[in-house]
Amino acid sequence: MAIIPVSRAIAERAVALPEHHKDPVDRIIIATTIEHQAQLLSVDGRFPDYQELTGRLV
Repeated sequence: MAIIPVSRAIAERAVALPEHHKDPVDRIIIATTIEHQAQLLSVDGRFPDYQELTGRLV
């Protein structure tokens, strides 16, 4: 397990994401996944609404 700090790029991406999800922590999780080209395991029903996560949701 790695701890990834919230960088400026992650914060900017989180703010720029479409507002499918209002929870700022979830938006940071999504932005971190995108910035690090990672896979994301979540049961959150709103995450699939983000086209940016296509191919990244497990």
